[in-house]
Amino acid sequence: MKPGEILLLENLRFYKEEEKGDEEFAKKLASLATYFVFDAFGTAHRKHASTFYVSALFDKDHKDLGFLVHEEYQSANRLLNNPERPYTSIIGGAKVSDKIKLLDKLISVSDNILIGGGMAYTFIKAQEERLVIHCLNPIIFRLREIFSLMLKLRE
Repeated sequence: MKPGEILLLENLRFYKEEEKGDEEFAKKLASLATYFVFDAFGTAHRKHASTFYVSALFDKDHKDLGFLVHEEYQSANRLLNNPERPYTSIIGGAKVSDKIKLLDKLISVSDNILIGGGMAYTFIKAQEERLVIHCLNPIIFRLREIFSLMLKLRE
């Protein structure tokens, strides 16, 4: 490329190497750039080649967060460390196991926690006295503890 030119890549999610987190694919992508700016907040939790692995190939002086991710980080930091009161957290989705650490933090800062989506079913199962064998998974017991802590918030 010549100085001043910009290279735009097509949507990488259609490449199997992208979602697999293929490190060789990431190296090819990284070789096209001098700087890496991560601004895909909605995919920040995924270990995809173009985000997680490409970022790891740049030193701290050649990578940064984009405006969207920086703004989301500042908002999350404010909400988790200095929230306005009363503070109600709403959390949902299906994969409770991905949210255990977040729930632990929310318990310490929230006045109320509302749980919806597929997570609600898992919490209901965690409250039951007798669990069906297929419902036993390692997080159920941790959810029971979290639920007990959430009930203490109401006191």
